[in-house]
Amino acid sequence: MKIAIFSGSFDPPHKGHIAVAQYILQEQLAEEVWFTPTPHNPLKEAHLLSATQERMAMAALALAPFPQIKLCDIETTLPQPSYTINTLRTLREQYPQHQFLLVIGADNWNNFHLWREAQNITTEFCILVYPRKGYPIHIAADYPQVKSIQAPEIDISSTTIREAVAQGKDISQWLPQTVYEYILKNSLYKNSQGDNISDFPCLQKPQRLLQVPPQLHLANIPTRIDKMQPLSEELGKNIYIKRDDQTGSEVSGNKIRKLEFIFKDVLAQGCDTVITCGGIQSNHARATAATAVKLGLSSVLVLKISEDVPAPDGNYFINKLLGAEFHYISEENYRQHRNSIMEEIKHKLAQQGRKAYVIPEGASNGLGCFGYYNCFCEIAAQEKQLGINFDTIVTAIGSGGTYGGLFAANKITNSAKRVVGFNVCDTAREFQQRIYGELQEMLSIGKVSLNFSLDEIDIIDGYVGVGYAQSRAEELNLIAHIARTNGVILDPVYTGKAMYGLYEEIKKGNFSEAKNILFLHTGGLLGLFPKREQFIF
Repeated sequence: MKIAIFSGSFDPPHKGHIAVAQYILQEQLAEEVWFTPTPHNPLKEAHLLSATQERMAMAALALAPFPQIKLCDIETTLPQPSYTINTLRTLREQYPQHQFLLVIGADNWNNFHLWREAQNITTEFCILVYPRKGYPIHIAADYPQVKSIQAPEIDISSTTIREAVAQGKDISQWLPQTVYEYILKNSLYKNSQGDNISDFPCLQKPQRLLQVPPQLHLANIPTRIDKMQPLSEELGKNIYIKRDDQTGSEVSGNKIRKLEFIFKDVLAQGCDTVITCGGIQSNHARATAATAVKLGLSSVLVLKISEDVPAPDGNYFINKLLGAEFHYISEENYRQHRNSIMEEIKHKLAQQGRKAYVIPEGASNGLGCFGYYNCFCEIAAQEKQLGINFDTIVTAIGSGGTYGGLFAANKITNSAKRVVGFNVCDTAREFQQRIYGELQEMLSIGKVSLNFSLDEIDIIDGYVGVGYAQSRAEELNLIAHIARTNGVILDPVYTGKAMYGLYEEIKKGNFSEAKNILFLHTGGLLGLFPKREQFIF
């Protein structure tokens, strides 16, 4: 039997929900529809929802006249918050004789990339997407199990109903009579304030609609946000950390978010090899090599070395394990000619019958920037869940794409945050120009215009130290201090330098207006091991 799982808060269930279920049954898309109230949606604040038992009771009343629309309490038995992938897999295991489909609205489909294991949901289960007013439905061709359905587009939302009750308005026309009477009898929503979405501008529809290109789903996201309590007390600031170092194992770090978009293009062009570049301990090179293997592709890494080829260690060791092909060049050649060298390698491979794709340093180009546009929106959803507004976001800058995506999202969504970067090589002015170019390419791909100046790209210079991937004692001492006091391991190339910059700038009083600072951990743990002898224990 085909069973459509209609999961949601249902706070309260309304006629729009019933209409969607009836359409699915009438069109024989499923033989039954199971309403599955969610105790705690991970993208919503639990305290804003009515008690689970009240929502279950209202759903039972709403569904009573419809024998093919049933109430399912599976999510009340699972760990919280509720993740759809867990629900669907549990149902499949408990009822192997049935085929389960997922029903979601167009609004949720537009944010589907933020869901846990979104890619696995699309490959393991069929998804029916019903229309919601104001949310266009775009389904890429590589999602054959996702189908747009023409269910009635009813302009009703549970949030609107709750707010209407709080304002003393008549809501009877939107609800089954039994649900309406239950709300009145139990005095629900009298003090409802909705979801306070106005406090989180990124969750409102932006004035400018950026067209986000298709992507693969390879990273373990959303990544968690934790408060660094000891550091906050030490510096007298609320400092939080977003753990993008936990996006995966082989692909850990910020680069995989950018590579999801770039590798989608690699596959679309029918390439069999990727070529990229970086330092000998490049996190990006390692993430690229690992992703290539996962997708059945070959990889060529152009790595800069100062003298002789070093012994395998850290990221370089992992690249060896992954079977990457290596080309070694001097630091001078890397600085002046890395792009032309990669193009030359691509040409030679073409002569051998191979089709290669050149990925720029750090996966930082217009396409890669979309990775951190999405990350910004992920942060906004987590702000809503946590009840926190981060007025300042801080990241290291090594190639510009991570900062560029955050900057663009902040501007496009009118979020008015301060997005600050600490460059770990070159100069702030060089990166302003580089990021400006990346953003122009991104905006062209996204078919949107955005006015901004170079000086709006907020980069604090002065913390490169003795050079890229080279460490001063004070930087390493802070890495050790953060590890021992906060239990967070930073890397010496990116986050160690950026955190050192933030630490010093706060002490200087240069973040005096910041109330809640979010530091982006971009990964790089493997880069610590080649530095082991520089630490003093």
